[in-house]
Amino acid sequence: MTAMLRQGARRNISLWIRNGWRAPCLCAGFALSIVSFLARSGGGDLSSIIVTFLAPGMLAYALQFASRRTISIVSTFLAFFFVANSMLGIFEFLSGLRLLPFYAADQLITFDNRPTALLGHPLINALLTCAVLLISLSKLVSLGLALRRLFCAGLHLCAAVVFGGRAALVLSGCLATFFLFRHFGVLSKVRVFFSRRAMTLALLGLICLAMLFMSGIADPLLERFVASAKSDHARIASAAVLTQLTPVEWLIGMEPDLRRAYQAMLETPFGFESAPIAMTTAYGLPLTLLLLLSTWSLLSRFARDAFAGSRAVIVYLMLASWTSLSIGSKSLLISQMLIILLCARIPADGTMPARAVAKDRRPSAFRRFAFSPKSRFILTDAPVPLVAREASVICSHHAVERPGHYSRRQTPWRDFGHRRGDDPLPWAPSGYGAFGTFADDAAGAPAGQ
Repeated sequence: MTAMLRQGARRNISLWIRNGWRAPCLCAGFALSIVSFLARSGGGDLSSIIVTFLAPGMLAYALQFASRRTISIVSTFLAFFFVANSMLGIFEFLSGLRLLPFYAADQLITFDNRPTALLGHPLINALLTCAVLLISLSKLVSLGLALRRLFCAGLHLCAAVVFGGRAALVLSGCLATFFLFRHFGVLSKVRVFFSRRAMTLALLGLICLAMLFMSGIADPLLERFVASAKSDHARIASAAVLTQLTPVEWLIGMEPDLRRAYQAMLETPFGFESAPIAMTTAYGLPLTLLLLLSTWSLLSRFARDAFAGSRAVIVYLMLASWTSLSIGSKSLLISQMLIILLCARIPADGTMPARAVAKDRRPSAFRRFAFSPKSRFILTDAPVPLVAREASVICSHHAVERPGHYSRRQTPWRDFGHRRGDDPLPWAPSGYGAFGTFADDAAGAPAGQ
């Protein structure tokens, strides 16, 4: 964050990112003050609010001042990071080795053989990898079927199957199918090359999935789907906990000791396997809704108009959080998703898109000719210019800048010798305005007419 704030004063803040940090910071600060006032200890509620919900708002504030070079470096690093993460996950699956141990809370998990890769947890790996896969599909349809993008998308698909996140795979598969089917041209009119790319991607995806099933890589995932009764029962039982809440607990949440008792009874010692349920039992329903709405607002602001299907990625993330603890505890998931959405907005060269940054545009040659008189047209008996403090030879009261046009002078209207309401239309037959030449005055037109 400090590195991004280094050159903040020299960068114009884009409209889509400006002041987007205020709502999450205010909501997280309000929730933090309420939980601090309740003075609960032993539940980790304060640190969870700070890390999970306050840190993304602070990161959004710092990202306002990130230079283009910083964003380009982060975007390049993120692409290489997820490629390395997917390759490492596949290697761990095939070799049985792990780079990082699998920890949940403070306990080492030995009964789960899924790879941890660079992010340290199979579910976080699956959730973020599927999000990157959805963004890759959007880029492939919008920008073309480049070999590098096809390789990355295929690698992320294989890694998502290896990580074994069932909910992430099902949700991302449904959204990807809808996205591609929408671009087939069946539901709405699309351009021909978009339709061809979508159909090609659908065919390649089916071939890749068939190869994964035939090679046996997807066998552990299929076993998890078959033997998911215990996990599904734990999630359903977690939802049943809400029926045991008193009106006061609906407002301010449960005590940590009572939560641990329910978790031991449901045999889920690491927390309730649903983020909204875990947040409701910890903070109460009002604070839970406040934090979830601020998270949705922040991520939607970063994803708006970033790429095709950007809203589907936010919907995917929020729905996937219902099937795991994720943001219901201390997690960097929102901050990580914020960086992914920011880098998805940036092209490969690191420059911000035209819609995202209001950059200074050089006027066209026609406007420079029409609004910036050249010295070769100066007459020897030129009258006093109408524009104050400027050695211009504009002689006609029609030779003014059209509203909405910007010249190099940017002369205010009060410096002209007439009222703005008297200005005729710029395409009027009399006078030259933005379309004439100084030859009109040279041909004998009286000065000031």
